[in-house]
Amino acid sequence: MNPQIIIALAIAAASALGGWTVNGWRLGTEIQELKAEHSQAVADAAEETNRRLITMTNERDSKATRLFEVDATYTAQLTKARHENKTLADRLASGATGLRIAATCPASPTQGTGAAESSSLDSPAGAVLDASAGSAYSALRDGITTTETTLAACQKSLAQFQ
Repeated sequence: MNPQIIIALAIAAASALGGWTVNGWRLGTEIQELKAEHSQAVADAAEETNRRLITMTNERDSKATRLFEVDATYTAQLTKARHENKTLADRLASGATGLRIAATCPASPTQGTGAAESSSLDSPAGAVLDASAGSAYSALRDGITTTETTLAACQKSLAQFQ
């Protein structure tokens, strides 16, 4: 074989090997740069996610605190109102307090006689509830108080979260 051909092949092989090595270095540098960019993007995304999570957690905790405060306020009001209703019911049951209502009664057929006029139902004192009506009144009052307080608490809670 001709020595010139061997030298030419050796130079060609050395050039190809040198080009391959230089191209490998260039591609290795690009890969390193892409890896660094990717690592930075992942770190930025993780930091943003953590920031959002902390913000959302703080908002949740703040809302939970406000809800607890509203609940405590209205629970105390409801407890007080129930105590007042029970006190009234106990006073009604013992006879210490009476319920009087303003009422009008139809005219009696004997109106005009002396006996009917002396026992008129149009007394300014009003009519007195019987015992069963008194307990029904207490139950109704308790139910109304509970409903009003619960409704107010729900409205306040809803307003806190809007």
